Amino acid sequence: MLNIVLPGSSKDAVSLGLRYLTREIERRNLVPVTGYGLGGRWGYACDFKNAAFMLHPYCWCEGEECPWCGGWRTHIPEGVPPKAWTFFRDVANYPPLFLHYATGIGVSWYKWIGRSLIVHPEHLTVVWQEILGECLESIGAKPISLERVSKTMRRAAAHDQKILERAVQAAMRNVKG
Repeated sequence: MLNIVLPGSSKDAVSLGLRYLTREIERRNLVPVTGYGLGGRWGYACDFKNAAFMLHPYCWCEGEECPWCGGWRTHIPEGVPPKAWTFFRDVANYPPLFLHYATGIGVSWYKWIGRSLIVHPEHLTVVWQEILGECLESIGAKPISLERVSKTMRRAAAHDQKILERAVQAAMRNVKG
């Protein structure tokens, strides 16, 4: 018997909300969501921006001109209001992978949402429900409670685990015979 153990996904409101937002972007076919792996189906975010916010997956390219890697202090991503990028350029030591333009609230992570999560400002959780609601409305989705987001994403994680287990079991059967 083979047991597969995946790293737990973050259960904090911000991580759950960002994964839910990625899910809703995919459900509306606004951009392709290609990440799947240790971060789960919606755990890697997607490259999306509109008038309310931007969301971007973690980037490894290390390009000098890349606004997510080497050039993030000098190159503002196209379509992102310069004022919203200012804190990260002038003060922080990381680029935001989620940025809510109206408030300047940004979130960053390492590889998948929730891993080494950095939130600015740190008191974000006080207004996160409103920010998530505004972002969802901006893509045509209904705002929902953080409790409901949590339940939805827990079910999705359990589903991901079952899919992975079935895939590994099928691969093991093919290896045996």
